[in-house]
Amino acid sequence: MFDISKLVSPVYISGPITGVEDGNKENFDRIALYLESQGLCTVNPRRNPIPNGVTFNSPNFWKVMMQESLRIMMDCNSIVLLNGWVDSKGACLEEDIAYILDWPIAEEN
Repeated sequence: MFDISKLVSPVYISGPITGVEDGNKENFDRIALYLESQGLCTVNPRRNPIPNGVTFNSPNFWKVMMQESLRIMMDCNSIVLLNGWVDSKGACLEEDIAYILDWPIAEEN
């Protein structure tokens, strides 16, 4: 799957959501369960509640959800990047932040 030896809890899970069937929930949840089975605490942005007044059809939906994801990401110490992350502008932003903050980074393969 990937090397988790350098990951430090809590671990943020990053990957494509927009344009993926069911927002890639199954893959996010699968990785979260795996990491948790290895004794790591996870932060899964797919579990973020949608703020009041925002719907999937809101013109600012992506921006609002990205802001929420970045807020919870800042409580983490490392990141796992799911397959397809390089094609996701949100995941690329999250990877950039993790890299700048010198977090351990693991990529799904």
